[in-house]
Amino acid sequence: MVQLSENPATRVCPDFTIDEHAEDLSEFISEGITDAAAAALLARAWKANQRTEAEEWRKANEEAAVAEEERLQAFAEDNASRLAQDALDQEEAFPINMRDPPNQRPDIPCVYALKRLKEGVYLELYYLGCEGLDAAKTTAGQALDEGLQPVIDPVTGGSTWIAASAKRDTNSFKRDEDLTWDEFAGAVPRMLLTMQNARWPAEHITMMVKFWGNILSHSLRLSTDPIDERTLLL
Repeated sequence: MVQLSENPATRVCPDFTIDEHAEDLSEFISEGITDAAAAALLARAWKANQRTEAEEWRKANEEAAVAEEERLQAFAEDNASRLAQDALDQEEAFPINMRDPPNQRPDIPCVYALKRLKEGVYLELYYLGCEGLDAAKTTAGQALDEGLQPVIDPVTGGSTWIAASAKRDTNSFKRDEDLTWDEFAGAVPRMLLTMQNARWPAEHITMMVKFWGNILSHSLRLSTDPIDERTLLL
């Protein structure tokens, strides 16, 4: 079955009475069947085929959403096992793993993002999306900035001095609800892996997998109404 990129249910039935469809119309015209009747038959056949394709499209997208949720769950379970094993092996020495050198630069988030995750604080998905990672590459040299900037605690009113490179520019990121679906789906696996590398507890990672997995597999994701899709990201 050919995978369709758009929902067939949103397509508009053609006007089979115009010259563009004259050849198709001629195959239905015969003695006793007028042009209008033939056009109506063509429209009925087109709509029947549209309903079939729309149902196939819906099922295919539901299966894809379920598969994505299962993949994320498996990812979390594998990470939990690795974290548990790492805890047992921390005191052991490991032989050097001889392997080929990397052939591409790893995706490294900005200093601000890494600092937030190391502290166990939630981070916007933007920083693990393509746009955020590209921004981190272009500003990588700023990580050497030793300048300090004050941060005011909104509760106590006290101030803390932190490295300028660890403070977020309020105009340099997108909130989760402002991401596109492609940005959201691409950032989630990277965020989970970065949480693992930051030594987040396995149960916390599993919780985030279930949370994001439920969003990715929600029925509203298949809706053609942009308001429905935006609702899931709010």
